Amino acid sequence: MTMLGPSHSGKTTFMYGMYATLSAGIEGYFLNAKDPDKDLDLMDNWDLLCDEGQLPPPTADVPISYEFVFKHGVRSLVDIDWMDFRGGATVERAGAPESLSDVVKLRERLKESDSIYLVLDGRYVGEWIKDGAPATVTRGPMKVSHLSNHISRTVEERINAGLPAPSLVVLITKIDVLAEITGMPKKDAIFRAMDNLQNLVPIAFSEGVTTLICPVQLGDFGIGDHRKVDPAKLDVRYMHKPIIFSLLYDINCRIARDSRRLEELRARGQATEGELEQLRAGFWNGFFKRSQIAERIDGLGGIRAAVEEVSQELETARTRVDQLWKELNTLRIVEDGKIRENGKSR
Repeated sequence: MTMLGPSHSGKTTFMYGMYATLSAGIEGYFLNAKDPDKDLDLMDNWDLLCDEGQLPPPTADVPISYEFVFKHGVRSLVDIDWMDFRGGATVERAGAPESLSDVVKLRERLKESDSIYLVLDGRYVGEWIKDGAPATVTRGPMKVSHLSNHISRTVEERINAGLPAPSLVVLITKIDVLAEITGMPKKDAIFRAMDNLQNLVPIAFSEGVTTLICPVQLGDFGIGDHRKVDPAKLDVRYMHKPIIFSLLYDINCRIARDSRRLEELRARGQATEGELEQLRAGFWNGFFKRSQIAERIDGLGGIRAAVEEVSQELETARTRVDQLWKELNTLRIVEDGKIRENGKSR
């Protein structure tokens, strides 16, 4: 997973809130850092925020890597490779030597990313709504056009390499400021943003792209360039939803892959059964071709075992998908440009 967004858009703070929420567990789902020291680092910083209101500092020039495992109960579902880049790495030129440039590292990493998070600062989303949610926003502090180019290149490169397109999460951070900036009730401002987001981020509505639109907040802190906040106003909302979506997309990709494999196995099984029937036809065929018949029987047994195994995996995966949809049924998902709500496209 890779996050794209300018400096101070809320990328690192989101990660801390996401980890704090899921490490404690929600609806039976858990996220844990594989490295106990990284777990302590993350939770120490979260405790500092909860106790003293100290927000995390901007990410340094050297990206920070995290290895997470996402679980349901004690069962591991997927390993997550997460790297936190500074905001400038997404909008600067790759001028430094490759061994030193986080800009180059980010560009190379995007090619390997199964999920990309595009972070939109709620302060600027609020200003965009206030201006009438116009289309063709090519400039401004959100850097939408530049970041969309990164995503477009990544999707094309992965598809050309025979890989699934990455899932996309559009995070609208700091939604607590929307009401103050727009003069609208926060809920109305959120829906105004989601209803017009295609004007702002058309890449999220492109063919071949599956996108979650997810508003999030850390607390009711209001407008300001915060270094410290009032811990009493901490009110975490929706921080765990993007990871749920990324897992859901990953499982759906596995279902598609395993469904193709199941079709291939069944076709092989039918072909082997046909060969067996021909080999057994007539007494002398059955007598003289015993070794070939035995070979086909063994092969058919292996195919049937594989069919059973893949069928069980598909059943488990589809049950998991049904569970995960319940966590996302209040949010908006876009598939190939079509909005999907409550599990249905429209």
